[in-house]
Amino acid sequence: MASIYWSIKFRMSRLLNNIRFLIIRNRIQFFIFLAISIVLFAFYGLSNDNIFDESGSIIINEGKPKTQKMNKVNDFSDIDYPQVENLIILPCHGIFAPELNSKIGSNNVDDGNRFSIGLDMDNWLLEPFQKQSEDHISFFKHLELSLLELHNNIGNSALVISGGYTKDKIEKSESSSYLQLAENVGFLKNPYFRKNTNILIDEFARDSYENILYSLITFYKRFHKLPNKITIIGFGFKRERFLSSHLVTLGYYSIPNKEDDNITLKKLSDTNHVKYIESGPFLPEDNSMSIDEYAIYEKTFWDDLYKSENNNALKLFKQNPFGSKGSKLYEKKLKRDPWNKHSLLNSIYTTDNEILNNLIKIDQLEINDAWNLYNREILPHFPLYE
Repeated sequence: MASIYWSIKFRMSRLLNNIRFLIIRNRIQFFIFLAISIVLFAFYGLSNDNIFDESGSIIINEGKPKTQKMNKVNDFSDIDYPQVENLIILPCHGIFAPELNSKIGSNNVDDGNRFSIGLDMDNWLLEPFQKQSEDHISFFKHLELSLLELHNNIGNSALVISGGYTKDKIEKSESSSYLQLAENVGFLKNPYFRKNTNILIDEFARDSYENILYSLITFYKRFHKLPNKITIIGFGFKRERFLSSHLVTLGYYSIPNKEDDNITLKKLSDTNHVKYIESGPFLPEDNSMSIDEYAIYEKTFWDDLYKSENNNALKLFKQNPFGSKGSKLYEKKLKRDPWNKHSLLNSIYTTDNEILNNLIKIDQLEINDAWNLYNREILPHFPLYE
């Protein structure tokens, strides 16, 4: 019995010594790992600009809206990302501004629904026509779809959120407000999403044409090349505008059967270089109406929507696809720049690519001069993709 006792004790002693050795060795490995992690965090963390407050939360200001400086959209490193070939564009349509919502306090996030802050109409600056169809819900959906598209193509794509300082009620860009919303609802917790690397913002666009042009410039400034493919997330009724006008003007799309005047948006399909993801608007149900009354209301809504799109966008861009000086589109753009941010455009968006530089210059030209510059210096270089 004594021999068995000492045998067991000896083996237990060896086992405890082995355990102590493993603990000490693992501690050393742990502290080495910790030191490396701290160095990497310092390197990558300091290189990633943050447009949010120090806590990463929305700043609620009970007084005058807080003035924001232009985000450093051109403050990029010289690191090349040869695998990034495709551009995802999220055109913005409003400003997410919960700091202007007097109905909420310092904690305006519903613990039971983290999306509630983005689904609350009072947290958005909307035009009257946008409220009818609750467009802020579509804006939220567009943001979600754009990040999903980036996630599904994370190895070769970058997202540009595009929208300028379009409201006089607050000095805040549409694009930075969308990014703020994404941060606050947790969309950016994906470890593969990196602001200023594969998620960028354009803070100058004042209309849909500039959404595309300035996103191309933002992409070029970051990756030193033009994208091979463009994916746009937007309203279904705007598909025709983007494909038949903007992307044709910018050398990424060709309309099939140009002589056919009956070409409709349904015939404008995606290509190897263009993809359009559509969502909304979503006309809310009205329980005060009968089924027949709502059917009439719904038909009138869609008829009016497409009529407005045709008269206020398609026809105007057909007259002047650049929305340049002297056009009604140009006058609209001036009204969408109450903070005069466009005066900074040339200093920030001028690049070593003369095609892009000339496309910027066109904005200040009357239509005849614009076409002359376009046909002479830009069109011969199409298509822009490789």
